Amino acid sequence: MRKFLLTLLFIAQIPQAFAQILWSGTLTGMSVDQVLKIHPDATEKIDKPGRLDNGAVEKLQVKRVEIEGLDFTVSFYFKDDKLTQVTTASKDVPTDSAVYKYRALSVALKSKYGEEIAKKFDAGKLGTTASSTWSSGRSTINLSLFAFGAGPASIYIIYNSTLASTADKL
Repeated sequence: MRKFLLTLLFIAQIPQAFAQILWSGTLTGMSVDQVLKIHPDATEKIDKPGRLDNGAVEKLQVKRVEIEGLDFTVSFYFKDDKLTQVTTASKDVPTDSAVYKYRALSVALKSKYGEEIAKKFDAGKLGTTASSTWSSGRSTINLSLFAFGAGPASIYIIYNSTLASTADKL
């Protein structure tokens, strides 16, 4: 009987072993209810739910999370009722401090995930764009900056497992 219970416990842990860690305790494959248990401040009331190219739909949102002195909105995207991506977005970054904030976030992510696997910085007449990507296990973390003209800049941090899923097909 004891052997049977241990086997059952082991089998129940197998899906967790293959799940990719995303943002703040969330894992790919979680249900809406599971994410709500970890983030009870998340709401299902979203004015205009986002939709990703892969068909994933924004079903939960945390309206305000402060990171590096900026207010971020956290969006949880689900496909087939399973969590596939978490996006943090700050869309009102003052243009004059956007590059500084991007670099500070990049340093913080580098201290957590190590060196970037890819990075790009482009400052031109139209504005500034930057992107850095990290890999952690089978998860991909992407930090992006978009700053054009005098209006506010946007900074995004996206957590997903798209890169690992694509690599599996190669």
